[in-house]
Amino acid sequence: MATQSESRPQCSVVVPAFQGKHLIRACIVAVLKATEGYNSEILVVESSGDGTSELLAALYPAVIVLTSPLQLSAGQARNLGIQQARGEFLFCVDLDCVVPPDLISCPNLPVGIPTVHGGMPVNL
Repeated sequence: MATQSESRPQCSVVVPAFQGKHLIRACIVAVLKATEGYNSEILVVESSGDGTSELLAALYPAVIVLTSPLQLSAGQARNLGIQQARGEFLFCVDLDCVVPPDLISCPNLPVGIPTVHGGMPVNL
C-alpha cells in the first residue's frame, strides 16, 4: 500500500460501499491479494454509516476510507473515489465481488491505451 508521502501508486482500486459491512471483507481480502507486490492504494467510499468504515479501519488500516454524510449511488461513490485516486491504473470493484488474484498482472491489459475492463462477480 502506498502512503501519501510515497510516489504515485501504480494502481488504485475504488470500491463503492453502501451497507457493505457484511460483504466487504471478502472483497478487500481479494483486492489485497491481487495488488500484492504492487505500489497500490485501495479506496472504499462509504455512505451508509453502518459500521463499514470502523470495520475497515480496525482490520485493514492501509485501506483509505472516504465517507459521505449523504447517501451516494454506486456511480456517485465510484466518481468520488476516482477523483481521489492517484494511481496510474484504475480499477473499480463492487463490494460484493471477489476479484481474481491475477487481476492486475493480466497480460491482456494494454499499456498506454485508455481502456475500460469489466469483470464477472463471484456472488457471496
